[in-house]
Amino acid sequence: MAGNVTLFLAMMIPLIWSPGPNNVMCATVGAKQGTKGSLPFILGLNVPILIYGLLTGFGLTLVLKNIPQIASVLSILGALYVMYLGVNLVRSTAGSSVAEVQYGFRSGFVISSLNFKVVTVLVVMYSQFSSDSLVTSSFLSVCFVLVCVAGHMLWNAIGQISSRLIKSEDFQKKQNMVYGAMLVGVGVWMFLSALNFVVTE
Repeated sequence: MAGNVTLFLAMMIPLIWSPGPNNVMCATVGAKQGTKGSLPFILGLNVPILIYGLLTGFGLTLVLKNIPQIASVLSILGALYVMYLGVNLVRSTAGSSVAEVQYGFRSGFVISSLNFKVVTVLVVMYSQFSSDSLVTSSFLSVCFVLVCVAGHMLWNAIGQISSRLIKSEDFQKKQNMVYGAMLVGVGVWMFLSALNFVVTE
């Protein structure tokens, strides 16, 4: 059991905690809204992750194998939404002061629902720890969400710490520009990956 837990963490942490739309957004929201203000957003991120986890354990991968276009469409929509958020964040710095762009449960839910990196990681997880047991599949899904929450809180704290170090409005503008550019970059990468998948199918 201890060996399986170690293997699970060794596999999942690098995959889940690596830079991606969810994590970059957590840093962005942490910088803008602080930990308490970020909680609805983080909750919104993790509800779809739990749903995807349970669905993957009970056969979502079979559906995706038979209808791969579903994954492609969701990935493209997710990429476009992430790019939209990035552009919106960059535009919020265009005026004389930093515009207040707030991210809540709905933003987190949409980003996570359209982030098919989550399903890819889940497929990897279930291929290594597969089980027909309802209890085991549910346990794996809950563990997966807990690792995600820990990663999201870590990225959120990084964003919050960077914002607290320098509180000037000029720094906040530059920070928004950097996070916005990162989101646009991640969105473009997601879009190109989804298009490449469509072309190779």
